[in-house]
Amino acid sequence: MDETSFQQKMAEIMNRIKELPEETRPAAEAAAEAVQGRREKVARSVAELQESLDYLRLSVKYLIF
Repeated sequence: MDETSFQQKMAEIMNRIKELPEETRPAAEAAAEAVQGRREKVARSVAELQESLDYLRLSVKYLIF
């Protein structure tokens, strides 16, 4: 799932949460925010991993040279 479709789904979920009864809304909002936070953390981790792989590839090319 790419970032734009994820953001669209999250917006849809947040709109549905606003329609929930007042007593259940805070728990659902907290869960949705937690999912958003985890998604951002995973995205950062993937970016760091990609950067590490790029550095590893460069190091291997240097060693082969």
